[in-house]
Amino acid sequence: MYNSASTIDTPVKVKTAQPVSQEPPQFTSERLLMRPLLNSDFYAWHKLWQEEDNIANAGLEAMVHDNFARIWFNQTRKECAKVGILRCTNGAGTFIGDGGMYQFLNQWPEVVYLVEKKYPGEGFSTKSLKALMDVW
Repeated sequence: MYNSASTIDTPVKVKTAQPVSQEPPQFTSERLLMRPLLNSDFYAWHKLWQEEDNIANAGLEAMVHDNFARIWFNQTRKECAKVGILRCTNGAGTFIGDGGMYQFLNQWPEVVYLVEKKYPGEGFSTKSLKALMDVW
């Protein structure tokens, strides 16, 4: 039987693994290539983040201004274990999103990802997250 009185004052220490590096290595899943975001990804990344429908669940507003978007892009590349998600077809990769781990003020790590809404139900978010967890 559960006795809640016995657990009220019991401290709990939780440990979790931290990333080996804030810049994860390049890694793949069946149909995806994940690699650190590059400066050359900015325009595809910015297009993704300009769409209200894409970022509705992120708690942010669309990043319509280039200057603000560039600052955000550069800052997240430094502060997150962040990767670009590329859909691989015929040996080439097309930028379709980004994802990674973010740890704000030494709190619990948070998974962040954004994949273009034109790929619903194809499993790209799930596949990229599973692959990221393997290298975490």
